[in-house]
Amino acid sequence: MYYIPDEQLDPDRIYQGDIFEDFPCYFLPSTKLAFLREDGVIYPESELPGGWKEEELFIVRARKYKIIIVSQTCDIHEEAKRNLYLEDNEHYTYQLIHYAPVIPLTELQNYRQLREAVRDPNKLLNQNLPAGAFFLPAHQVRFPDSIAYPHWLCAIAKSKANRFKTFDPKKRIASLASPFRESFASKVAQVIGRVALPTGTFSETFIANIAEAAREPRQG
Repeated sequence: MYYIPDEQLDPDRIYQGDIFEDFPCYFLPSTKLAFLREDGVIYPESELPGGWKEEELFIVRARKYKIIIVSQTCDIHEEAKRNLYLEDNEHYTYQLIHYAPVIPLTELQNYRQLREAVRDPNKLLNQNLPAGAFFLPAHQVRFPDSIAYPHWLCAIAKSKANRFKTFDPKKRIASLASPFRESFASKVAQVIGRVALPTGTFSETFIANIAEAAREPRQG
């Protein structure tokens, strides 16, 4: 079973693996930033009056998809802060909630590798998909067969309200059950934390040395 039954979901908590309705997934279309100042004028960075301030508004592009929560539950709720209350001028230890888009399999026309891989049922069910994608089978009438795409990682600031309202737990549409939640987290870790191996002849020697060391009997 991929999803937790609704009656078993805590209505006051958000979990890694929670899926929510359509939400903006944003990206920078280029390094030419367009800044929006309080006077309503849009400036290129080279003409920004006074240069960068501590915090700026600039224009990004976004697409709306259902989204899946990537952040850990404990990072979201920070239990040491009662009801997530903040003192004056205090910041949360974990200021952002990370999420990724949930893209239906029928909308992968711009993702050639993924589009070809998802045609193989075995690759889907074994989570053997490229680009760190994680298969999410259809959940009743709430969403069709889809993939979570953690390469497209977004973040939103937590609310500083006394109660946590950045995402409303009562509005989630599904939540991954164990062990699929842990499998999703592992996939995210592979995407973010993978280490690149050297290339060329050095890579071949490097891998051969590892294989040789693995064959040697361990002492003690």
